[in-house]
Amino acid sequence: MVRVVLSTNNLGRLRSNHGISEPVGLSPFHIADTPADISALLLAAFADPVDFTVFSVPKRLALLADHDEYTTIFGMSKSAVSRIATPLKQGAVPFVSYEPQQPL
Repeated sequence: MVRVVLSTNNLGRLRSNHGISEPVGLSPFHIADTPADISALLLAAFADPVDFTVFSVPKRLALLADHDEYTTIFGMSKSAVSRIATPLKQGAVPFVSYEPQQPL
């Protein structure tokens, strides 16, 4: 059983607007198809004090966010990660490091 202890007001509101009535803890998945929906989902997730993971299909990117620490972007290529990292850096998001690495 999963129990969400932290507030998910922003995610809850976004999910409610999309007709999802279950609390995030009982139904923790949300699919976003358009750039506007993806942007809204990320803004809501970052605004709430929760850890979350985003997987993109078919692009093979993953974003792991810890609510009180760091967000890590994984990709199959340097260019895939750069397409995400560059706009964030230009938007004044602080970066601890940006070191492309080969997969293990």
